[in-house]
Amino acid sequence: MQKIIFLFEQKSKVSGYYYYQAADYGPFSWQLASDLEFLKSRGLMMERLRPRRDGGDRYVLKITDKGSDLVKRLVADSRWKKVLEAIEKLKIDYNGKDLTTLLREVYQDYPAYAVRSKANLY
Repeated sequence: MQKIIFLFEQKSKVSGYYYYQAADYGPFSWQLASDLEFLKSRGLMMERLRPRRDGGDRYVLKITDKGSDLVKRLVADSRWKKVLEAIEKLKIDYNGKDLTTLLREVYQDYPAYAVRSKANLY
């Protein structure tokens, strides 16, 4: 999720909300990590560990029924329309991409975030 939000912020008009630093696997934001934990702690989203085809694991974040109810209320409020449209674009652009693909895109377009990388992409 960190890489997806990073790419989204960099490529959209909704940039600059989170501060990122170069970390072991690309850009990382402590504030974003805190916000995701908050959403999980309130029951608005959940995280599951799923096996990958290569034998590794990946984390999958999913909105809960409680989170979905909140989104439905927000949809009814026109002030949230642009944010929700941006989220839909985010899903279309990045949902389903694996970490390696996302890191390649990040490192190609934003090489400063590759300086501490432990990812072997080649």
